[in-house]
Amino acid sequence: MVVPKNVEPRFKKRIPCRLKADGSTTMVLNVSRGGLFVQTSAVARPGDPVRVYLSPGDSDDPIEIDARVVWKRVVSQQLRSIAKTGVGLEIRNAAASYFEFLVGVASREPVAADPEPPAPTQPGAAGPLLFRVRARRANGPRTRIFSVEARDLEDARRKADARCGSEWRILELSPNHSGSR
Repeated sequence: MVVPKNVEPRFKKRIPCRLKADGSTTMVLNVSRGGLFVQTSAVARPGDPVRVYLSPGDSDDPIEIDARVVWKRVVSQQLRSIAKTGVGLEIRNAAASYFEFLVGVASREPVAADPEPPAPTQPGAAGPLLFRVRARRANGPRTRIFSVEARDLEDARRKADARCGSEWRILELSPNHSGSR
């Protein structure tokens, strides 16, 4: 498998966890040195801080991780058997035991992280990035998908909100690495 240079290798690993944000017990679906994909329907927006308590099973003490929501995936009820609703988290601070745990997981070959797109931006990246936006009409089921060029995720959210106006709600905002506009 070819892994882009700016993305840490990800490993599929189902790990029970608890989110401090809402106290929900949920599941981590994949891990890397710099991030996690957590299957959850918790209300969290990109940029929100989140504390995660992992329970990998080999210890009674959960592994504490301070993270930040980088992106959110919302999936309709009809499609949840195919794709998972959740959040992509960037690790800000983790206990040493997380990295020790990751060494054991890393002994397997990294696999593509099926629910998670690559990390949005790298500091100092040249030029604007293209972000994919999925929005839903506030008073109905209609959805639309469009792209915005932005410096980073926060800039992309501002531009998407401005383009949508008050009649639409942003459901998903993620980097578009396919090169299509």
